[in-house]
Amino acid sequence: MTSIDIKFNVFSDTPKGKDPDSFSPTLRKYHQKLWSKKLPNGISFDLTLEHPRVLYHSSELGEFILSSDAIGHTYKGVKRMSHIVDQLPVNELDTFFEFERNIIRKRQAEGIAKAKERGVYENRIRKTTIDRDEVKRLKAEGLSTYKIADAMKISRMSVHRILNQSA
Repeated sequence: MTSIDIKFNVFSDTPKGKDPDSFSPTLRKYHQKLWSKKLPNGISFDLTLEHPRVLYHSSELGEFILSSDAIGHTYKGVKRMSHIVDQLPVNELDTFFEFERNIIRKRQAEGIAKAKERGVYENRIRKTTIDRDEVKRLKAEGLSTYKIADAMKISRMSVHRILNQSA
């Protein structure tokens, strides 16, 4: 594999109902290609596909077991992995993150389409102003934040934000 097709549909080679991060052979190979590098100190950081659903590396740097979720947009191990990530060229990270973002957008669009089919998704029209006094009045009447949000067609977070600001 010499290049990465950022428009590749990772669901096309993933078993139905499974997560492409774990089950798409092509996505795993792309991640292996993106993250296997010769580091500036001369050590090869080569990832293998020998373990199911994860990428694996073992050398004097240590033993690393990485899932594509852990490599992408999860920040739990940033400090622990920073000595390796800092050595990767920025343009390669940009390519990887663009690829990951395209996957996220595709998943989101597919999820919205499924929700629309079930009749549970509506295009939300944002309110330009929220009647804060009405939110406070409804709360004073004893309504829950869920019922206030539903009655006023706003998010529960907006209700909480208004109530916390007035406290």
